[in-house]
Amino acid sequence: ADSGDDMPQGREDSFEVVAQASSAFDSSDEEYRAEAAYQPNDTIEGWCQQAKKARERSVKPLTSLSRNRSYLRHSYHNGLLPRQVCFERLRAAPWTVASLSLTHTLQTHDGCVNTVSFNDAGTTLLSGSDDCTIAVWHYPSFKRLLQFDSGHMGNVFQAKFMHACNDTTVVTTAADGQVRVIYLSSDGRVFRSTKQLAEHRGRAHKLSIEPGSSHCFLTSGEDGRIRSIDLRTESASILTTVADMGRGIDLHAVQHNPAHPNYIAACGVANFVYYYDVRHAIRPVVELGEKPRGRHMDHITHCIHDRSGTMLAASYSDGDVVLLDCLQALHYGAEAPQAEDWPQAHTEIQRYHGHRNYMTVKSCNFFGARSEYVLSGSDDGHVWVYDRITGEVVNVMEGDKDVVNCLEPHPIHPVLVTSGIDSTIKVWQPRLGACQTTAGIAATARQLTQKNDDRRHQPQFDPDMFLAQARQYLLQRADNGSDDEDDDQPGIGGVQCPQS
Repeated sequence: ADSGDDMPQGREDSFEVVAQASSAFDSSDEEYRAEAAYQPNDTIEGWCQQAKKARERSVKPLTSLSRNRSYLRHSYHNGLLPRQVCFERLRAAPWTVASLSLTHTLQTHDGCVNTVSFNDAGTTLLSGSDDCTIAVWHYPSFKRLLQFDSGHMGNVFQAKFMHACNDTTVVTTAADGQVRVIYLSSDGRVFRSTKQLAEHRGRAHKLSIEPGSSHCFLTSGEDGRIRSIDLRTESASILTTVADMGRGIDLHAVQHNPAHPNYIAACGVANFVYYYDVRHAIRPVVELGEKPRGRHMDHITHCIHDRSGTMLAASYSDGDVVLLDCLQALHYGAEAPQAEDWPQAHTEIQRYHGHRNYMTVKSCNFFGARSEYVLSGSDDGHVWVYDRITGEVVNVMEGDKDVVNCLEPHPIHPVLVTSGIDSTIKVWQPRLGACQTTAGIAATARQLTQKNDDRRHQPQFDPDMFLAQARQYLLQRADNGSDDEDDDQPGIGGVQCPQS
């Protein structure tokens, strides 16, 4: 449907038609993001207050009237609500989330699919796999446009398009520790070249592209280092080394705050999320998280900010996904950026329980125009969708025969892409008539939660924790000296992993 026309008569209730008409709502959350956006002349305290007010407005529950499809359709046609508001509420409506159904199963890789990522416009999807290849898919047809060798010698862990690059520049991390850049043709259909930019000691996990930048990004690795890379000079430096008791910890993820890019969050084999100010990243400004719970040494497999940058979801290994408040971290950063002993802030907002994160390094994410829902993969092969405010399970979908690891929402439409141990990629879209009942979802969630809780009490081997402990043991025996040319870079430094 054209952005200036009404939806076709007789099909107003169709989710697919509303999604097609969404070109009129491409900036549905721009007003909210602008409210929380940091301006150069703002103080951190002022921005925090403004962002908190915007967040409070966003968490007010929708009335039953605004959740009703007939009301939304009536408002859409008669101008009772702005069209972008109608679409925003459609994306956040419980019946939209409860109607998510498997619509496409994409098959091209030969191995686990470890990364799926949309470009900024949502017109192209990237996927990377254990087979060391990367595939480019067209949205919404999900036809494969291109598949090529990444140049990595190990499993591809993440692949992303750089911002404002016309989908010609892809950056990747992998199990071989390498960070690479890949250049495609202007139409995205021809592979041109690939080049190694940096290398971590051990596996390189998540990367984070600086908001609004087409050149700069950060990477995280099992050497505890956060590397800063600039494509203009194709140079890499060590921003900092995340350490505990003077030794680097295995890092699983790093991410910029989308509203204030000077702040980044990093997590790994530790109980807390480390929050840094990149302008003086020698030490974190605060540690966010909760005290360990359960029998196992807690560590965090992934962390990610919501759209406003005021909250952070952290997925604990063999634990829950915990929603943390970032505003306190920003206050600490403004007040005492060079403090000798950085504080630990217990800033839990909500906790999401039911799934299980034990066998692999799983991701979590947000869903909805204003991050109304929290997503998690699980060892039970399901995608778990939680209400961000109440913590209740609002949908559970079988997404893999074994384990679901990756979750990528479309930046505009109510569409979700997932992957895991299977060699396939799953696409979930709302379907008319597919809405599950609340009782049915609750029953499925209870059954899976019970199974997952029972498995927690069974003795099991944690390969990631074993490798982390073995690495720490080897580090303790290694010489303190190093001939690494990067040791003169900022950070705690001097932390080396022996060659495998």
